[in-house]
Amino acid sequence: PIEDLRANLNNFVFGYGRTFGVFGKLGRVDVIVPTSLVTLKAVIEGVDTSANRNGMGDPQLRFSMILAGVAAMDAVEFAQTSQKPYRFGFQFAVKPPLGRYKNTQLINLGTNRWAFKLGIAGAYILNSKWVLEAHINSWAFTANKDFNEGNELKQEGLLSFQTHVTYIFNRRMWAAVGVGTNTFGETRLNEIEQSDAQTTLRSGVAFAYRFGKRHGLKGSMSNNLVQRKGADFTSVTISYQYLWISK
Repeated sequence: PIEDLRANLNNFVFGYGRTFGVFGKLGRVDVIVPTSLVTLKAVIEGVDTSANRNGMGDPQLRFSMILAGVAAMDAVEFAQTSQKPYRFGFQFAVKPPLGRYKNTQLINLGTNRWAFKLGIAGAYILNSKWVLEAHINSWAFTANKDFNEGNELKQEGLLSFQTHVTYIFNRRMWAAVGVGTNTFGETRLNEIEQSDAQTTLRSGVAFAYRFGKRHGLKGSMSNNLVQRKGADFTSVTISYQYLWISK
């Protein structure tokens, strides 16, 4: 019985990724660790309530590979090789239940369950300035068997789709606009359906700039276009990247 829930989430995400060759294909492994400072305000059973949630969320381990469009090569080979206009690949990710979780709290940073993601993605370079991209991802979840003091919470698979259009200003700067949607993902509490399957359509913009040989900054913002079920929020992200390139 929660009403008028509002949350301010300040998330600090630390990520490390490494690319390498796998049978001549370009592979990559990422480790992503989120840490959050969250302030919650809501009306619970008619009483105004506020709470804080600070700590680590569930980390993510991800493996991805480009199956077609580019092969594994070093930086010199890449610069000297004529590139194909398309890319196609897949990713597999897992989220172990290592984030902060208390079974006495209804809202937590961790989920107390395993989550698995399988996705495919493609990109097509129209010319030296324009790039089209599309992603399809599916999430599967194990049950949380200790939800809110001993209840069992299950969630059906979640399907998401995204498409982006990117404009490349020069070798150091690009901008993109995109839309994405989430569907399915209904939950069951002690085998009782909650009628909360997600139906959302979100839009977003992003801008990135590289300075020096190894440094980059990226800013993005997204918001809901259509909201029937699921989280309704505006997100703003600022990212810093540092690139290591082996000789």
